[in-house]
Amino acid sequence: MLDPARRFLRATPLPFPSYVDPSERIAKSIRAPANYPITVFFDRRGRLVYIHQGGYRRQADLAADVRRYLPQ
Repeated sequence: MLDPARRFLRATPLPFPSYVDPSERIAKSIRAPANYPITVFFDRRGRLVYIHQGGYRRQADLAADVRRYLPQ
């Protein structure tokens, strides 16, 4: 995993997995856009519900998407 991502995850533990996809196997399987980085949200059944293209500008924006798209 890239250093900025590692630093972020150490400072902000998340209740869901984070992946690095250098071979783009995951990205291809979900037909993700080529604009990296991307953040992908799935529902409890494993269905894709939202793809955020590009980085988040503010941590509050990421937190809002986590609340909006992650199953409760």
